Amino acid sequence: MERWNLAVTDFGVSMGMPTLALDDRGCATLKIGEELWTMQAVDDGQSLLLVHTIGVPFCTAAQLESALIACHAHMQPAHAPGTLRLGANGQGAAAQWSGCLRLTTTTSSQALAQGIGTLRQWLAECARAAKVAGSY
Repeated sequence: MERWNLAVTDFGVSMGMPTLALDDRGCATLKIGEELWTMQAVDDGQSLLLVHTIGVPFCTAAQLESALIACHAHMQPAHAPGTLRLGANGQGAAAQWSGCLRLTTTTSSQALAQGIGTLRQWLAECARAAKVAGSY
């Protein structure tokens, strides 16, 4: 977990958040603009999950299916620098999609910034493909 904590701390410093670090459970939450992000070390510190959640109010099952088809979640290969996944929770106005990117090989603040950009873009593309009105 230490290698990821160093990367998270360096990323925080580069973003003007000098106190950003993984907690004793290996988690950190941060806000970039209006967006909330979670970083969590997993697999005994071998991987870092980046998680970003967007609001997709009144999303239908058909729209979620369209998003899953658009992102090929059922057969998606490893994506440099990690693996992307899509999940959903909530109903009605509280419906949300969570995108997750698993980083396994790179441990720098630049790699975290690239991962955040990749995940943000990928999740927005899934929402656009599904014709979902939301905050992305």
